[in-house]
Amino acid sequence: MTCEEIDENSLSDFLNGMDNEILIILTGELGKSMMGKMKDGVLYHSQIDSAVDMAGKCGAKNILLIFRSNYSDLGRR
Repeated sequence: MTCEEIDENSLSDFLNGMDNEILIILTGELGKSMMGKMKDGVLYHSQIDSAVDMAGKCGAKNILLIFRSNYSDLGRR
């Protein structure tokens, strides 16, 4: 899911309401911005690739990436 105009307050409310059994790893600029809005126990990695690797090592079967895209960065679109 990518979007230039993600409502961080609504997204953090939604994620904070998730079951504690779900691993949440924030990443990138969006994740850094949302850290103060999130409950304890949420992890952060500055790089998306590192976050995906960590999720895999933790046994995650499904990974949902929500990030604010940089439209000019063709490799990340």
